[in-house]
Amino acid sequence: MKKTLLLIVIAIALASCGNKKTDQVSQKSDDKLICTTKKKMGSNMPVKTCRSVAAQKEERKNNQQEIRDARTGN
Repeated sequence: MKKTLLLIVIAIALASCGNKKTDQVSQKSDDKLICTTKKKMGSNMPVKTCRSVAAQKEERKNNQQEIRDARTGN
């Protein structure tokens, strides 16, 4: 289960390489939106998704913790 999760996280990280990022101006840095254009698997149509900086930091933190847990065998 943990190996599968690790492989999924790595696949997502590799799939997101090379995507265009643009940010919209906001007053606070954590409220700033970062919009990413990605192509869905099996489709040539780009899809624009926007997330806040705080949400990205939280997801990155959770992914790093899952990788640490997978390495230690927890």
